[in-house]
Amino acid sequence: MRTRFSNIQIACALAVLVVVLYTVLLAFAVSLATSHGTTTTELLSPGGDAQEYVDLAHTMLSSHRYAHLPDAPPEFFRSPGYPAFAAMVLAVSDSVVALSFAQILLIALSVALIFLIGTELFSRGVGMIAALLFAASPSVLADSMKTLSEPLFVALLLLIVWLLVRRDVSLASVALAALATGALTLTRPLGIFLAPLFVLWLVYHFRARLRRALVLALLFLAVFTAVVAPWIIRNGALSGHYALSSVSTYNMLFYNIVEFEVQRGASKPEFVSSLKERLGEGDSLKLRSFEYAEREKALVGEYLAGNVPQYAFFHVVKTIPFFLGSGLDTMERELFASGIREGKPPPAVNISGLLLSGDIGGVVQAAEAHPFITTERFYWLLVILLGAFYGAWHLFKEREKLPVALLFAAIIGALAILTGPVSEPRYRIPAEPFMLLLAAAGAMLLYARVKRLDIWKKRT
Repeated sequence: MRTRFSNIQIACALAVLVVVLYTVLLAFAVSLATSHGTTTTELLSPGGDAQEYVDLAHTMLSSHRYAHLPDAPPEFFRSPGYPAFAAMVLAVSDSVVALSFAQILLIALSVALIFLIGTELFSRGVGMIAALLFAASPSVLADSMKTLSEPLFVALLLLIVWLLVRRDVSLASVALAALATGALTLTRPLGIFLAPLFVLWLVYHFRARLRRALVLALLFLAVFTAVVAPWIIRNGALSGHYALSSVSTYNMLFYNIVEFEVQRGASKPEFVSSLKERLGEGDSLKLRSFEYAEREKALVGEYLAGNVPQYAFFHVVKTIPFFLGSGLDTMERELFASGIREGKPPPAVNISGLLLSGDIGGVVQAAEAHPFITTERFYWLLVILLGAFYGAWHLFKEREKLPVALLFAAIIGALAILTGPVSEPRYRIPAEPFMLLLAAAGAMLLYARVKRLDIWKKRT
């Protein structure tokens, strides 16, 4: 795809297009919701994670503390990256609409970066296809304008990858990538598990100049540590626990282990109640603090003892919603929640749960009952298969692009496994650019192979 426009100009044009279309969509959604009695806050910050992030941002502005309320205990569960971003936006305009517009800008930046990464590593065609598919993704459309951390996380992740995969990687770009990786980790703690992948990529990229590779790797680690260390020290000074967040043990116990035991026949309300009773605390906010981390860790070990293979299988199977979850389903439920559609939403379909229980008939029945949602699931299955084809081709045939495929696959796999058994389509958003880039490259490669085969047949 050759044009008289530069890659940067095309990327900027894509970003402007996304800003315009998403802003129109935001205005339409707000107008439609308010006409049905739903406020903009209820639409864009509908409780749960979204509301807690905004509460943290408001407390940062009003009391210069990191807590849910001015007089509440310090917060250790949620890392400060997204609340700090929200606070900066709300300091300019105290409106969730302004925050949603800022997130539209982040999605626009992400679309531009997807195009630039695709062009750098594959071709303009691959970059364009992946960028447009990401912009049109139902999960991105459904969740990117709510006050959630995914838009910031995906923009930072794409910025890091773009800075590191370019041909002209410099000291400045490595330092900036490390700075962004620190911000990524402070946005969602799982970012710390992606940092080693970026260091390995630097070593590979400069494998012919080992001394420079070592210098850049050390620079990356030094800058990254300088960004995240102050928050770890803050947590240690206030709680005695030198860690990024208290999220890991709480989520492992009250999400992963709970779902594991429910799959084995336990009653969820009764099991959760029994856990809280054993911990001696019924307040979930208190249980999310470091105070209960060691006791929660002990309970996790108790329930995993003798069940590690079974849990590992359960964990892997329960990543299916990460890959095949439906953004259209999320949109439909939000229409009911906002009052735009009347009545009750249809029952949630747990495909991975049905598979674990061996209910293939239930899977088929669910697919037939929701044709549009099923179509989206098959779309993501096609994306996965095309990406796998691209990786397999370069593994067995042409190894030139294999490191890129492995880097992208490692990012996708890490995000899927670290997200865990309780997954929603919005958790896939940071992985979607890499899934779509590999799929677009796989589709182009497949088309070229088929076309060459047709030419060969004509000649024979």
